[in-house]
Order: sequence, then C-alpha cells, then structure tokens
Amino acid sequence: MVESVVGTVVDKAMDAVLRKVSEGKKLSTEDLVILTLGLFRETSRRIDELYEMMSKNYEALSNRINTVNDSLINRINAINDSLTQ
Repeated sequence: MVESVVGTVVDKAMDAVLRKVSEGKKLSTEDLVILTLGLFRETSRRIDELYEMMSKNYEALSNRINTVNDSLINRINAINDSLTQ
C-alpha cells in the first residue's frame, strides 16, 4: 500500500519535473532529487523483472536437468540389468 502511494507521488512529481525540462526551465535541487528517485524506482523495477525472469529460467533449467538425469539413470539401470542376466 505504501509503495503504491509513494509510486503515485513520485510519478506525479516526475511529470512536473519533465514538464519543466520540456519548457526549458532550470531545475532545482528538489527536482534533481525527484529525478534521482524516479531513476532508482525504475532501476529497482527492472531488477525485479530480471530476477523474476531468472527465477523462471532457473526453474525450467532445473526441471530439464532433473528429467535428463532421471532418463540417464533409467538407461544405466537398464544396461546394468541386461549385463547381469
């Protein structure tokens, strides 16, 4: 909830700062702080997306490795069984 409110506030402040930039006005220290907060927020969002993507890839790779491992174990067991007969 708090992140949502902060996000909305930062978005509105970013819009105001970007309007100042488009009008060619000089930015204040507060404006630069708002831009920095917006940059950190965007970077954090991208890191979260990257982490989510990496987690999905890890799960898919782990499942594939387990499948191949099980298949190899079954093949090795089948060969061992045929050799012991």
